[in-house]
Amino acid sequence: GREVTSNDDAPGIRGDSTLTFTAPEGGEYFIELRDVNYGGGRDYFWNLRIGGNPLVITKRIASSLPQVIEREPHNTAKWATHIALPCGINGRFETTNDADVFQFTAKANQQITFHTRTRSVGAGCDVMLRVENAKGELLAKSNVSAADEGVVTHVFADSGEYRLVVREATGAFGSAAFCGVEATEAAGFTLSLDSEKVEAPVSGSFELKVNCARGNYKGPIAISIPDLPELTLTNHVIP
Repeated sequence: GREVTSNDDAPGIRGDSTLTFTAPEGGEYFIELRDVNYGGGRDYFWNLRIGGNPLVITKRIASSLPQVIEREPHNTAKWATHIALPCGINGRFETTNDADVFQFTAKANQQITFHTRTRSVGAGCDVMLRVENAKGELLAKSNVSAADEGVVTHVFADSGEYRLVVREATGAFGSAAFCGVEATEAAGFTLSLDSEKVEAPVSGSFELKVNCARGNYKGPIAISIPDLPELTLTNHVIP
C-alpha cells in the first residue's frame, strides 16, 4: 500500500495527468485513479492509456512566417542554427538547462522583436530569450518574471552577425517542453493579455488586463473587438 509515484496536473496537457513508472523490482503493483477533489458522477469520466512508449506531446506551432525547425546539437555559438529574418522557430528542450542558439544578420538601426509562444499553445515550459553580439556579449534579454510568455525587442546599432539564445527558465524538459519564437521587424506596439479566457455572467461585466509594449509609436491606442459587436468596451484607450 505504499505510494511509489503519483501525478496530478502534468505540464503541457493542462488538467490531465501523465507519469512514467519503472518497477524497482518484480511483483504486483496497483494503479489508483481518482478525482483530485474526490468528486464523482456521470460527468466524471476518464480514459487511461498504458504502454511502453512515452506519450509524445510535441507539436509544431503554426505561423504565417517562414518556419525553421531546430536541429540538435546547437547549444553553442559554434553549432548555432542560421536563420533569416523574419521567421518562425519551432523547438523543444531535450534536457534540463538545454539552450538553443540561432545566428542571424541584422542591419544598422534595425529594430527586431522576438516573441515566444508556450503556455498559450499548451506547452509546459517558460522561456528566457537572450540577444547577443558576435562576441557573446549581452545586448537584451526578456523578463522571465513578466506575465507574457517571453518578449524582447532590440535596436541593433551596427550591421553584422548576432545570436538569439533560447533557454528554458525553470529546468523543464521533455516532450511537453516545446516552444515557438517569432522574429519580426518591431511593430509600433504590441499588446498581450495576462489571461486569454473569461467566464462572465449573462448581461454582466468582466475585466481583462491588457499589457502594452511600445516600439516607436508613443501615441494613444484604442482597443476594439470587431468580432464581438455585442460587447460594450469601457476604459479601452491606452493614453
